[in-house]
Amino acid sequence: MALPIVFNNLTFEVDYLSLDNDGVQGDVFENNDNNPRPYVLNGTINAVGDPVTFTSTDGADQFTAYATNLDNPNQIVFTENSDGTGAAYIASNTPLTEGGTEAFSETTLGDFTPVCFVTGTRIRTERGEVAVEALQIGDLAVTASGAHKPIRWIGHRLVEAADHAAPQDVWPVRITAGALAMGVPVRDLLVSPDHCLVFDDVLVPAKHLINGATIRQEPVEAVGYWHIELDSHEALLAEGAPAESYRDCGMHAFFEGAEGWGHRVGDKAPVALLAPHALSGPRLHGVKAILIARAKHLGARRVEDPGLQVVADGQVLTPASIDNRRFTFAVPEGTQALVLRSRSSVPAHWIADNEDRRTLGVRVSELCADGIAVAMADAQLAQGWNAAEANGQERWTEGEAHLPVCRALSFQADWFLGYPVETGSEPMPENAAVSFAAPVLRLVANG
Repeated sequence: MALPIVFNNLTFEVDYLSLDNDGVQGDVFENNDNNPRPYVLNGTINAVGDPVTFTSTDGADQFTAYATNLDNPNQIVFTENSDGTGAAYIASNTPLTEGGTEAFSETTLGDFTPVCFVTGTRIRTERGEVAVEALQIGDLAVTASGAHKPIRWIGHRLVEAADHAAPQDVWPVRITAGALAMGVPVRDLLVSPDHCLVFDDVLVPAKHLINGATIRQEPVEAVGYWHIELDSHEALLAEGAPAESYRDCGMHAFFEGAEGWGHRVGDKAPVALLAPHALSGPRLHGVKAILIARAKHLGARRVEDPGLQVVADGQVLTPASIDNRRFTFAVPEGTQALVLRSRSSVPAHWIADNEDRRTLGVRVSELCADGIAVAMADAQLAQGWNAAEANGQERWTEGEAHLPVCRALSFQADWFLGYPVETGSEPMPENAAVSFAAPVLRLVANG
């Protein structure tokens, strides 16, 4: 948990806030009505019930809302009243879809986190490639357009991923050398999941580019994140790749290091985005298609075999029979834990126009334990399972699904995904599938 959460003149643009008219039901927020104009938030949250002031940038509206126990690294929920009742409001690092819903997997306040670079990332400056932690206020950063812009502020924070209920929400994304284009980045680049890279005329968060091969998340216990701020929102060259600078929205107090601007509430207008976000739809799909093609070109591969196993107390069982993907197993007496294990895949990672980001192993139906049918929505099927589908008739595992302990086990398993497999390090081909052209990363298929 990382408290306090400080809102110091933090600006949320149109569609970055939303209202749930009926208040939060359980752990689900309904985006009934997105903000039609930007709002600035001010306040310090040390505990549930602490107040934050919302002020529209045109000065026409101002109100106070109170922190709830619902937040994640990208979103935080407030309510109309300090006791958690009344209408609810959500603030988000990324645009919200009106009419959609936001679910929270845990109820410990203190996860909300801005986006940033990882310690060790080299930023191009007038004095050369400099590790982000060695940069100084006043250094001239070289932007993707070739301009030299002075660094005005540097912030740093150590994020304890192990303390998060969903640590993958803060694990850094590793973009391997050459994953974006020939020599871009020049060496592996690590950024926070919501840090945007600049592709032609759009900003794309790193988490939307993950393919499980050349771009993947890096499990860590803790990670040092850094912000670099210029006078305007720009494309810095981080390990040679265009990546956004920090966009001033009042989160300076969230980071250690008070160098740079000494902002006061209201002393600076919101900084304009250098380009629009592409979080879904054709623009995102176009970027993904070329990067997926490049990953394949660099040797990333997938297999159709899910590597399905049933494991009893660590022992892999041999199937008693397999008939048209219907599996039966005899389970040893005294077994304490029974697990269905397989490879797993995320559809959105490998299919350009797919936005299903669930981790899918195999699809199970007709599960029987000791001859008794087990409903796919049964409470015994909790750990390692996705939600039941097809009117409760089938259910995808996540790759490590716990089964009810029994002596006789049978189930139908299906799969139609490709599963990523590890590939060795290979030399960078000369005929790269994507090319780099200043001032930003443009995706151009070679003829």
